[in-house]
Amino acid sequence: MARRFVRLWRSAKGVRVASLPVLAKAVADKVGAGEVGLAHAERLVGFLACESAGLHYARRTYYRRKAQLREHGLVMADAFFEPLEVDLGAVLEAALDSDAWGGCG
Repeated sequence: MARRFVRLWRSAKGVRVASLPVLAKAVADKVGAGEVGLAHAERLVGFLACESAGLHYARRTYYRRKAQLREHGLVMADAFFEPLEVDLGAVLEAALDSDAWGGCG
């Protein structure tokens, strides 16, 4: 059973599902580290803020911004404004732990 989730676990390593405040801080950290330019950071954080406020983008722009966030390992948690962060890799690794499956793997 656990083998079914190994690919998902591998692809989720480094992906953080988080709320707006956590993602905005992660983008700011990437600017500070020189990984992202300020203009690109403004577009990403602006997109996150507008999406959280219920504003909608053109379909093409929406998917481009989501892809750009994923390239940085960032995914917006639905409808959370309080700081929240989930390390998907760690969650899936725990799920793959043989003890968690009770020997079913």
